[in-house]
Amino acid sequence: MELDLVMSKYLRHVIVTFAIILMAAIVTTERLAAQSIFESCETELNAYCSQVIPGYGRMLACFYAHEDKLSDSCDAAMEDQANLLDSFFESMRYALDQCADDIPRHCPDVKYGGGRILSCLDEKTSLLTDGCKTVIEEMRERLN
Repeated sequence: MELDLVMSKYLRHVIVTFAIILMAAIVTTERLAAQSIFESCETELNAYCSQVIPGYGRMLACFYAHEDKLSDSCDAAMEDQANLLDSFFESMRYALDQCADDIPRHCPDVKYGGGRILSCLDEKTSLLTDGCKTVIEEMRERLN
C-alpha cells in the first residue's frame, strides 16, 4: 500500500515535469493561437466580454455563455485552440508513457523542475529505451 502511494506521488511529479517541458516547447504556438482568437473574435470580445477580467478561464466562460452568437471565424479560432490543447495533452501522455521507466532508473535523485529531468535524460540518451530516446530527441529539436 505504501509503495503504491509513493509511486502515485512519483507519477504525479513525472506528469508535472513533462507538462512543463512540453508547454515550453509549444509556448510560441500557443501565443500565436491566442493572438488568432483575439483577432478572430474581436467583435465578440467587444460586444459580449469587454467587462470580463481575463484569467482563470473567465474569457472562455464568456465565450461559452455566448456561443450561439459567435461568428464562424471566431468559432474556428476557438476550435483551433481546443485542438492545440488536445495535441498538447496527447503529447504529454505519450512522453510520460515512453519515459516512465527511464526516469526512476536513470535519474532517481534529480530534483523536479527547471528542466533538470529532461537534461538528465538527454545526458543519458544512450541508456534510454528507444521510445524515450525518440521523445527526448524530439523535445531537443523543439527547444532548439
